[in-house]
Amino acid sequence: MSWLISSVGMFILSYIWHGYVLLDFFKNGTPTGLSLFYKILIYLVIGFIITWLFNLRIFKEFLKYSPSLKGIIIGVLVGIVVFSISTFKSISYNVSLSHQYLLLNFLWQVFEQAMGGLLVGVVYYFLFDPESTSEENN
Repeated sequence: MSWLISSVGMFILSYIWHGYVLLDFFKNGTPTGLSLFYKILIYLVIGFIITWLFNLRIFKEFLKYSPSLKGIIIGVLVGIVVFSISTFKSISYNVSLSHQYLLLNFLWQVFEQAMGGLLVGVVYYFLFDPESTSEENN
């Protein structure tokens, strides 16, 4: 459930950024329906990866008492990787890759995935954290 909420949140942020700010959401040469399908699929995968990393054993004790901060940090790391892959594999939306565009897109990508991680942390805290529910019962 957290990966789905995270994916939807990141997709909405992406649509706002690329659809209303940069105005390049559908300027990648792919038919609109297919492009939208790919974008939704990509965000489902990114949300799943953030959630999977959030629950990995090596991160289990990392910021155990702050799942929101843990999610943000994991989201930032995933955002850096996603930006790197999309830029170097030339699947970025915009054709001109000026330094200003790269910096703004990098910051937005990291912010977007950090918000996805935050959503994972919040959902985890309210729905899946056994320690928070046991404290409320005492």
